[in-house]
Amino acid sequence: RLDVHGDRPFDRILSDLRMPGLSGDQLLAHLKARGRGEETRLVFMTGDHASPEAARVLKAAGVPYMVKPFTLAKVMEVLNGAGERPSR
Repeated sequence: RLDVHGDRPFDRILSDLRMPGLSGDQLLAHLKARGRGEETRLVFMTGDHASPEAARVLKAAGVPYMVKPFTLAKVMEVLNGAGERPSR
């Protein structure tokens, strides 16, 4: 189950692609189902971007992502809108 912080808006949502009990696909679907456009503020983090499953999720999501390990400069780059996006 995913509990979202009430009705407060998010500037960005930083999430690992793989979490215990919740996949990146599931998080993306949940955010889309809320109908608030929150999925457009999602940024994934992953250490496994080369696996077929991770590549599929990143491509389908079309959101910025960061490959672990990353620097604070990379986080700031992504938060300022210059993040890497998967090719469609």
